[in-house]
Amino acid sequence: RDGRDGRDGRDGRDGRVQELQVRPEEVEKKLEDLLARKRETETRLAKGLELSEELQRQMCQQAVSLLTRDGAGPADTFVNFLDQVDQATLRWVQQQIETRWKDLASQIKVLET
Repeated sequence: RDGRDGRDGRDGRDGRVQELQVRPEEVEKKLEDLLARKRETETRLAKGLELSEELQRQMCQQAVSLLTRDGAGPADTFVNFLDQVDQATLRWVQQQIETRWKDLASQIKVLET
């Protein structure tokens, strides 16, 4: 560069303009690569969704088998369930029980009056 006009001394054009000029073949190649990556990603996503649905189905089957075991009454099932859940789930269960008790208490009050 000569520093006066910002031009590249080789052919009279700014070097940055040359960098921006891309051959159509390069654009096509990049587009093909991106489309191939997109298809691969979509395939992985579809497989992940299938696996997620299968896992959900298996969890439901396990829950049904746990709840319908021979010889296990509701109290036994509930006690076994407590060992397998996290704190947030236990809080949710507690809230559901408390809500149910409040509903029953209000129904009893209505019946008594």
